[in-house]
Amino acid sequence: MPAENRLFCAYLAANPGAARRYEAAKRRAAELHPDSRARYGAAKEETMTRLSAEALRWSRTG
Repeated sequence: MPAENRLFCAYLAANPGAARRYEAAKRRAAELHPDSRARYGAAKEETMTRLSAEALRWSRTG
């Protein structure tokens, strides 16, 4: 697993609020695009980008 993915997973594990936002984005994307993996991914991209930036900042403060 790439380092960015490990960091993302660690951040979600340590931050329940962030994990809930990620889960909500995934559910919303799945409801909107049940038949397209590409559109599903695109629908949650903004949330993923935001959470990834938060994870990076989090890793630098710890």
